[in-house]
Amino acid sequence: MAEPRYIGSDKQLLLDADLVSRSDAVTLRVHPLRTAGELVVAPDQPWETLDDAYIAHVDSVMHDGGRFRLWYDYIYRPRHAEQPGANGRCMAYAESADGIHFDKPPTRT
Repeated sequence: MAEPRYIGSDKQLLLDADLVSRSDAVTLRVHPLRTAGELVVAPDQPWETLDDAYIAHVDSVMHDGGRFRLWYDYIYRPRHAEQPGANGRCMAYAESADGIHFDKPPTRT
């Protein structure tokens, strides 16, 4: 069994051929960026519109079970922040049938 390989904190591809010991009939391919020309996720839920909230970036998208599942970060300034400029950060979820129009399922309590 091979020893674990230290790769440091540099950005890595999710699957890097240099880190795979063996593969058969596999091709790594980077697909070109395709934009929808519009926002796919906008701050429209009560928890996203508090104070100075904004969506920072999309963390991950995957196609699973016929749905596109998207996780994104949003940043907000807490109403009673002890330090000026203090921010909160949360991860949220949205899903889509077509990968362009996303809905946010209701939160469970």
